[in-house]
Amino acid sequence: SITLGNIIELKSNDEQPNTSISDGSSTFSQIVTLVESGPNSGIFDSADDSDESIIAILDDAPRGQTGQIKYNQKSISVLTGSSTSSVSINEPILTVGGNSKSLKPGTKFPVSLLDPDQNINSGIKDDLDVFRDTSLIPTLEIGNPITLGNAYDVQFHSSSTTLVGGDTSNSSIPDTNSARLFIDTSNVAISSFEQISLNLRISASDLQSTLIDSSLSNTNGTNWLNYDLRSFANDFGITDFTDTSIVLSFTTLGSLPVTIIDSGDLSSAQGLIQLDDSDIQTISGRSGTVYLAINFDSSNNNSGVGNISAETNKQPIVFDLFSFGLDNDNDVNNSIYRFELEETTDNSSNFIGSLEYAVTNQLNILDPTFIKTIRPIDNEIKFIVTNRLIDEKGISISYSDLDKVGVTTTISTKSDIVTNSGVVYTGSSTYRFGQPVTFTLKDPDLNLKSDNVDVYLVNNDPTSSNVDTVGKDGNILLEILIKDIRYKRCTVNGVEYGGLASTGFTLVETGPSTGVFEGVFKMPSQICNESGTKLISTAGGSLDAKYHDSRDASGNSNIFSLLRDK
Repeated sequence: SITLGNIIELKSNDEQPNTSISDGSSTFSQIVTLVESGPNSGIFDSADDSDESIIAILDDAPRGQTGQIKYNQKSISVLTGSSTSSVSINEPILTVGGNSKSLKPGTKFPVSLLDPDQNINSGIKDDLDVFRDTSLIPTLEIGNPITLGNAYDVQFHSSSTTLVGGDTSNSSIPDTNSARLFIDTSNVAISSFEQISLNLRISASDLQSTLIDSSLSNTNGTNWLNYDLRSFANDFGITDFTDTSIVLSFTTLGSLPVTIIDSGDLSSAQGLIQLDDSDIQTISGRSGTVYLAINFDSSNNNSGVGNISAETNKQPIVFDLFSFGLDNDNDVNNSIYRFELEETTDNSSNFIGSLEYAVTNQLNILDPTFIKTIRPIDNEIKFIVTNRLIDEKGISISYSDLDKVGVTTTISTKSDIVTNSGVVYTGSSTYRFGQPVTFTLKDPDLNLKSDNVDVYLVNNDPTSSNVDTVGKDGNILLEILIKDIRYKRCTVNGVEYGGLASTGFTLVETGPSTGVFEGVFKMPSQICNESGTKLISTAGGSLDAKYHDSRDASGNSNIFSLLRDK
């Protein structure tokens, strides 16, 4: 027999599909089915083949109370309580939390969380999924991203063409650290819906201060939507998100709308999508409170895309707006990252994942392809930094913990992220004509990914003022100088003579995650003069290289020279 008290609940599973049975005259509502674990084992348990037990602890079970399970005149007590957790980033030579050692770019570091409260099912390995309403999520926030951290007034709409007459839903933000909005449909009357709407409880000026409007002078960058609607896919049966549109409105719901996501932009329930510059420009002219509407049937060719059917759990969702770039030469980085850690073994209460980061530079800070490499919701988080983050600006992974005295506290582990000054050198000070010249550049900040060999190419665009330098889009990373003249192509008497690009020079990392790069070319006997009007001999001249370091050890842009900085 079981005494439930205020803490235990009985559920159904595959082996006991109902929570009550009837013999025709009487109904028995508190039933427990135990199934032998194997032939002739003599061991019976309450879980099915998916390790779902019919005996569970209530999500809101009060601390310090008991329930009892009794068999053959012997009983055990089930005592509720909370455990204080700890979160850490570790590797053999790095311990974060209380010391000043910093992380390194392009290097994967383990992240671990020990919290018995998150060990929901002792028979399986639990995952701290963002879409799971029982999960608390370790979170890293940089800058001031827009989130659902203040959102309220959630409404479900049965029509895809109007926002009038929505059915109000309960909602809450129990894990404020992870800024997820938990939706509770227990009070929603309609059984199907096409749209949801909510009040972000932010002003247009708040939104504008986060987003980058590239139409303004001295401002350039990209803006992104990070979203997670997997709980809607799991609980409401929305399997196709390709016809989903997302609209922001201002002052009142539905007024002055700006469609930031069009039908066809989304392909799944979770993702990272770049926003159009034209939409950001339109938002720059808006004012008032900001509202959000997500239309799952923007083509109005379906009926009842989502189905509500007495869900007992809540639906956490994520809606974030990120921005990366430059504003009057100041770097911009507004983003948030949620760690979906995974339990190491059944019933271990130890959850692990990893983090890795890359440092932006002049070649990639405005490159959407590079920005797209971040992983903001994952067990293996990848993030980017635009400058060094030390002391009070150091990164902090935070976690909302219900500790053993029943108080919710935020615990965190903090680490500095430093930037590095680059060093460029060669193996010799003198070279003969035709002899291979090897340049070595050492800068860990150029190491962008832990399992890749990074490569930097020479600009081969003849229309670029910086042709024949290592770089792209008109930006220089490294330039080679002979006789204090950039090694650059020219045309003399109708004949083109090549520069650095013609040699096949590239900067190639010596191995994954080394941060050391090498490039080789053969010493030419002649180069173009500075004006590009004639050829001159390289004999007796100096050999130099200038590395344009986006962030040196002080966090400033700098140019390091082979000759000057020996």
